[in-house]
Amino acid sequence: MRKIFYKGLSENEEINKNIVNFFYTRLFYKSDEEIVRVYNKEYDINCENEKIQFLLFFMIDRIFRNRFDYSPIIVDSKNDEIELLGKVKFIKPNKLLLINDFMRKV
Repeated sequence: MRKIFYKGLSENEEINKNIVNFFYTRLFYKSDEEIVRVYNKEYDINCENEKIQFLLFFMIDRIFRNRFDYSPIIVDSKNDEIELLGKVKFIKPNKLLLINDFMRKV
């Protein structure tokens, strides 16, 4: 389990919206397998506590929830902390398997 913190996301709301829209548009058209690959790659890179990485995980979370009704990303209610539960594997049709120290169907 990994945590990413980013304070001050709302400091410049217009820039944040532009970045979020950019990521969402780029990710929206990717296949389910590609989205999982992007998430797992970022998970492997590790948490750098960078604003761009935070916003990327934020958008991946939205897409996972939209497509799979599940996300291995937990965003706190203030939108300034993200917790990553672990890597995931795509299982057809539209299912994710959480891969951590153990494998658990979600």
